[in-house]
Amino acid sequence: MSTTKGAIGQMKESGLHRDLKELYQKRMGGETEVLVDGYIVDLRSEHMICEIQTGNFSRLHRKLMNLLPEYPVRVVYPLVRDKLVIVCDGQGHTIRNRRSPVHREIAFAATELMRIPDLVMHPNFSLDLISVSIEEIRVDDGKGSWRRNGVSITDRRLLSADEPLTFTSPHHYLQFLPYSLCAEFTNRDISQSSSLTPSQAAKLSYFLRKINVIETAGKRGRSLLFTRVL
Repeated sequence: MSTTKGAIGQMKESGLHRDLKELYQKRMGGETEVLVDGYIVDLRSEHMICEIQTGNFSRLHRKLMNLLPEYPVRVVYPLVRDKLVIVCDGQGHTIRNRRSPVHREIAFAATELMRIPDLVMHPNFSLDLISVSIEEIRVDDGKGSWRRNGVSITDRRLLSADEPLTFTSPHHYLQFLPYSLCAEFTNRDISQSSSLTPSQAAKLSYFLRKINVIETAGKRGRSLLFTRVL
């Protein structure tokens, strides 16, 4: 087995990823960037492996699939509550900055967790959702997305972080559902009772069905009805 499989690569590591890794090392102890069974893990403490994930969870699937049978693994996923956007020119001089409220609620995490529902149910898996305020550095270089008029995002850095919410078993994920929902509900009900878009609400219900905490209960018109199992 390759000794470099799963390596992050320090040159590609974002400031936010690095800052969260340092924050968790202060809280949990242990060592960062440790080789475990052929994978470089973000942090290994005395009791568990900690993986910081700021992007797509699909990249974690194989790594978790191989580590979870032998080790407790905690995945840390930051939820941005607000960000300071700093736009620089090509020489690094600040052109403008603005504060952008985001306020992602915990259920937003389902848009990534839906990629690994089989692993979420593993007894060695746990999740920390941590609300953060970040600084996002952008460069007006004409190479970025057309949605940002060519402005590139070059880095994200941690400004502050709240205490994490820890999820250790499937029934904890019922917290993703709005409290105001009736006993039976649709994706539209989820969306109307939260800040989730209809597409995000559908991803949430998909994830919760996959981990067996809700189930289908018929239809309301053309929409699936769901009910809580736990």
